[in-house]
Amino acid sequence: MSCSTELDFVHQLSYNDEEYLFHLEFQLQHKSDFPKRIFIYSAELTDLFQIPVISLVLYLERRKSPLPDSYTVCLGDKVVNRFSYQVLKLWEYTKEIRAGKFPALAPLLSMLVEEPTEETLIEERELILQEKDERRRANYTGVDGSKMATRTAGRTTRRLHASVQGRHSFNPGK
Repeated sequence: MSCSTELDFVHQLSYNDEEYLFHLEFQLQHKSDFPKRIFIYSAELTDLFQIPVISLVLYLERRKSPLPDSYTVCLGDKVVNRFSYQVLKLWEYTKEIRAGKFPALAPLLSMLVEEPTEETLIEERELILQEKDERRRANYTGVDGSKMATRTAGRTTRRLHASVQGRHSFNPGK
């Protein structure tokens, strides 16, 4: 991997006595070069560690148009190479977040709804205040404050990857 490559999250795991690398990338918004970048990341990780890589991208900001789930190389009309990766659209979990199933994701609620309102912010705050652990609640509030001030992926994802880890099980059969 090049010295300038920054990956969001990589974790080695075992499944059916096989070793894998789980590579998770957080994207606030889709960028047109992303499919090629995740293909390159996967190839470099595979080459470096000599084990298969499972790649997943987690999108944070709602998008109406379809999100790609592969990097494709065509020769004319013929597909000659395709690298596929899993896509998780966090806004598809809004109902579960509102129900309190994923409390660490509550600070992202206003980002995930189609039309955030003042009521959305109130609901987000109430969900955060339901956290009994004062330290976690403070962390959730910190995510909310930085998101509201800057809405940047960097600040949100640094805290989000810890929240998502262990709360969403990856099923390679899906």
